[in-house]
Amino acid sequence: MSFNSLRFSTLGVIALLACLMTSAAQATEPAAAQLLLETEWSIVDIERPLPSALTVPGGKTRWELTELSTRPGMQRTIVELADGRLELLERGADGEQRTIYSAAARPWLLPHLSAAEWSELEFTATQAGTTEQIQLRRQRLATGWAFLPSSPYEVVLERIAESVRLRADGPAKLTRVGYRWVDPRVGVVAESWGSPAANGQSIVDLQQAQTLDNVLQGGLGLKIFASEIAATPFGRLALGYDRRGSCTVGGGSCTSNSDCVSGGGDKCTIPISGVTTVAHATMGDLIAATSWDFSPNQLANSRYEIGSTTTPINSAETCNFDKCGFATSTQMGREDKNFNDVANAFVTLSATESEQRPGDFTIWLRGAVRNEGTSTGGLGESESRTCNVGTDGGGRLRPDVPLWRFSNQDMPGAEFYMQSGDSWDHTPFNCEQSVFNHVCPNSCGLFCQIWVKGCSGLPGEGMQASEVIGEGVVTLPSGHTLNTLLVRQVVDFCVYLGSGCGLQVDSVHQVIYLWVAPNVGTVVRLMSEQNESSDSTFTDLMETDIKYGLLPPRSISSTGSDASTIDISWDPGTITGHIDGYKIYWDTDSGASTGYAFNSVDNAGQINVSGTTATISGLTAGTTYYITVTALSDYGDLATGVITTYESLLFPTATSGAGAPLPAELVEMTSGGSCTPTAEVTGLTISQVAGGIEACWDASSDPCVDGYSILGANSPEAAGNFSTVVADTGLTTCHTFNPTEGYFLVVGKGTGGTGPWGHYGM
Repeated sequence: MSFNSLRFSTLGVIALLACLMTSAAQATEPAAAQLLLETEWSIVDIERPLPSALTVPGGKTRWELTELSTRPGMQRTIVELADGRLELLERGADGEQRTIYSAAARPWLLPHLSAAEWSELEFTATQAGTTEQIQLRRQRLATGWAFLPSSPYEVVLERIAESVRLRADGPAKLTRVGYRWVDPRVGVVAESWGSPAANGQSIVDLQQAQTLDNVLQGGLGLKIFASEIAATPFGRLALGYDRRGSCTVGGGSCTSNSDCVSGGGDKCTIPISGVTTVAHATMGDLIAATSWDFSPNQLANSRYEIGSTTTPINSAETCNFDKCGFATSTQMGREDKNFNDVANAFVTLSATESEQRPGDFTIWLRGAVRNEGTSTGGLGESESRTCNVGTDGGGRLRPDVPLWRFSNQDMPGAEFYMQSGDSWDHTPFNCEQSVFNHVCPNSCGLFCQIWVKGCSGLPGEGMQASEVIGEGVVTLPSGHTLNTLLVRQVVDFCVYLGSGCGLQVDSVHQVIYLWVAPNVGTVVRLMSEQNESSDSTFTDLMETDIKYGLLPPRSISSTGSDASTIDISWDPGTITGHIDGYKIYWDTDSGASTGYAFNSVDNAGQINVSGTTATISGLTAGTTYYITVTALSDYGDLATGVITTYESLLFPTATSGAGAPLPAELVEMTSGGSCTPTAEVTGLTISQVAGGIEACWDASSDPCVDGYSILGANSPEAAGNFSTVVADTGLTTCHTFNPTEGYFLVVGKGTGGTGPWGHYGM
């Protein structure tokens, strides 16, 4: 068979016999290099049984990979060279491998440092003197949590089709398909690669897989932005447990000191060793950990449930509405401990005011009330109100107390955030009247005004000071996992009955540890006894607030689909008594880019919900949908009795930032549909190989293409001369066959027909 050279002046539809040529380019040594990322990895033993979460990860948002059999594998280092290229060095037991990438590979190698979303990418890779042109096609499949042998990670799952072009004008041949789990703060944390199936959409033969062990350098710290802490009135509900204590002498279970009557200083405290799955002896041991599992705290071992909301400040919400601090603010944090028993509830309130300042965003604590309406007990047990604004009765200025301060910016004009290492405080209390001990709305009475000031003998500085001391993953009693910042807050002062601060009657050095999650708020609060001599060596707690809700489902799965419907199910977590319903959202683009166009309330006719499953109907055939689910809870305001339906966190409007959470979002496609490609296939070459000829072409970016057809002719002068030689190659971009024709072209296939393949006469 003879082949003659002919090419139409179109986008490239007909190719004749050509030789593939390898272009070699020797990488030059850089003048300087900047380390961008250094990580340690384990290799997965793919000969052992593998979970479907690794081999077929699509259709789910939670990937359990903790039982993978792995071995220490390699250390990866990525540096940026002086000319902008990137060098990847992989060192392992088998030696080391060095690859130089063009700058265009940055979103691929460093996804956590590249905010831009991408669906196609092309760059060069040079290894051992040989340069290849790499072409990648990326599809985001889901967001959720991947549980690896090393740690849980909040991730985006993406499918990658990798094609290699051995010369600049040659075809890009599909060589492998992979799945990558990408954490927005540390980059890729797990990946699996193998030979592509005929449709190019999955792995037919798994060849390698690896998981992240450790980030040595180059990960991004967690950021929590001011907008992710602030809550609008009735906009957020948090439900938690205050754990039951143990009598220090008698050892029995207790809810208060009155339950402990064994003598010898017997009192009710909460041992730190029991609040997490790992028994930590002291608070210092607990906060030194890098992750915390608080799941042992369940309803059975709690003494109270705590409901936390945000409300306006008015007479209906609090009889202290016109008191110092409350009168100057418009928003109030409300914590109702024992909210299920209204008559015996303990109410704590805080009035806050937000201020955008030139160098930071600060949320000021203007006033607070602990145990509003409670008339019995000592300081901290009965009602006590604090005032942190204005002047006292003697004209002394009270220091402003910052509750939260966000002092970092990505760039001037950008939103402020806090991160590990930040701290804030105020000038020490200096003999001021800022505490009131009485029961609102009654008159003050004897010794109702209490003076405070910083004093010697306490480890603090006579003020309320906060510091972000770390970060890590928290597991809550409901089984939900969240990325959090760990904040230590210390309140330190002495208490006096006179304006001269001469007669000291009490002192406070209380240490509070807060685990704070973006858009959710404080998910764990551990409070020391009123007077601790150290911030970390103590072994018991006075109070806990460990959240179990309200949170979105832990995971969503697709259970089937057809041309017009998608079936889903979800895992709401292990604690569901507070959940009164669910709301399902769906759209043809992600909630990370725009709001969802459809939901189960406004589009109730399209969805059938049964328990934790639903069928979404009325969908368009052959269309990709993005789906998420939220939980709903009806909570009665303890002050007014008004019931509000609260909704858990919805998928945020941005996911590329390190501070943004990634609630579960499922990506699923309906079957069928009619879609015809409109783009011509380019880059077709024909080569002689053993057993016939090999046709290769560039992968089409046309979203309608679900395969390719090869057409052949003995004479190319007319379109009618061409007929189908290979009906469907799938999505692979090379095909070996033994035809009788001498001229060939490739067209994209779609459900509605084949695409264009050239224009004669041009």
